[in-house]
Amino acid sequence: MRVFFSIQHPDLKVFHEIEVSNRTTAGELLSTSYIQELLEPLQNEFEIGVNGELLDGKYLPLPEQYRLSPDDRVEVLRELFQDPKDRRRKNITE
Repeated sequence: MRVFFSIQHPDLKVFHEIEVSNRTTAGELLSTSYIQELLEPLQNEFEIGVNGELLDGKYLPLPEQYRLSPDDRVEVLRELFQDPKDRRRKNITE
């Protein structure tokens, strides 16, 4: 089954197509040595999402429990560097 893996970080941009077995979880994908090497420079300052939805255990399961479907996009999400509301307020006052 084909899934996609994406990191969009200021220091690291990655988008890979990866073949995984059926019933693979997002956690299993993240535990592979190749993905671990990519995540190492980020120093665990990220969260994981699938197709733009955060895997937080509230609305969607945690990565260890989320079964991937064909063509899912597993994303490494980072915190915003700037609050969009504050940025708009600043642009209005300038």
